[in-house]
Amino acid sequence: MVIIKNYLSIGKILRVTPGTIAGVSLNLKYSGEGYKKMVEKILSDEKKDKFWQKIEDVSAKIPNSKGSSWVYQRKKYKEQKRIKKKPF
Repeated sequence: MVIIKNYLSIGKILRVTPGTIAGVSLNLKYSGEGYKKMVEKILSDEKKDKFWQKIEDVSAKIPNSKGSSWVYQRKKYKEQKRIKKKPF
């Protein structure tokens, strides 16, 4: 029953059927090297994105030039962050 609940929640998030989830699960369990490489690549890319986002966040807090307004810079930073935010 626990597995069924997990399959249902995965299915709702990914919008796939429990059969598709079961097929991928079996493939991962018995071979699935391609799936594993793909997941590792996605996780690696996400870590890189988070790192560069942190660098960008810090650099965005530094005013561009002499006489720049901190208020303006902060508004600009928040707007850029809102635009780049992932939908989920």
